[in-house]
Amino acid sequence: MAKTDFNFNFCKNCGAQNPVANKFCSRCGTPIQRQLAWQEKGMKCAACGYVNPQDAKFCIQCSSAMSQEIIVIDQGDVTVVKVKVKKIDSENRKSLVPVFNRIAKKKIIVDLEGVECIDSTGIGTLVTQTYKSSRTNQETKLINVSLSVMGQIQALQVDNVLDIYETMDEARASWGLPPF
Repeated sequence: MAKTDFNFNFCKNCGAQNPVANKFCSRCGTPIQRQLAWQEKGMKCAACGYVNPQDAKFCIQCSSAMSQEIIVIDQGDVTVVKVKVKKIDSENRKSLVPVFNRIAKKKIIVDLEGVECIDSTGIGTLVTQTYKSSRTNQETKLINVSLSVMGQIQALQVDNVLDIYETMDEARASWGLPPF
């Protein structure tokens, strides 16, 4: 079940849109779980997309281990993807793709703080995400890009394709959103 900005809940069983006041799905009768306060700023499971508490080790919904390498945080109007690896290469870039595919929000910030190196496949993943998000009316912005990673991005001449900002507040301001 996901909560939207229009005060509706979606049934986890059949996907039907239900008013927040409903206790059961109007289509299939499945009980509707309420979104708890911690879920508004929680961490999304990379496997199923369920929003969990920030300190969760395992997903409450599907029991998958919460990745310590890629953390998805729902900030209400923006989804933040924190990449917590030192190097994005052909091996670990594969774990980024399904995370990007599950994000439904229109505004995505990819936080590369701590990433010291990125190879061409990692850069290709970011470029592909930027291209894909433009086709789906989403926007992807990168923040906290280190000098070494920026050098690798510039070497491949894609710095004009990627939307790069120094801080979270600068990226949010580019959308006209208040600082977080």
